Amino acid sequence: MLILFFPYIGGIAWLVAGRPLRSGNAPGRRPGGGFPEYGKQRSAPKGPDDDEAFLQEMRKIDQEQEQTLKRWEEDLRRREEDLRRRDTED
Repeated sequence: MLILFFPYIGGIAWLVAGRPLRSGNAPGRRPGGGFPEYGKQRSAPKGPDDDEAFLQEMRKIDQEQEQTLKRWEEDLRRREEDLRRRDTED
């Protein structure tokens, strides 16, 4: 409360008094401060290249984009042929 209401005095008091020390795994205390999900050892985060679900999703998106690109190219070719036919007819 002192820090909030008197920022300069509270900040100095915090530096002088210091932050309360935490004993990590003191007897009778659970790792993670009583929250079991925090006491578990976390595995290192995976990169996107190591996550198979992510890679499958990327492959699916790539295939969809390839199909869309092929449809656009076919449509463009068809339109160009139509324009050439019209030019030769005129």
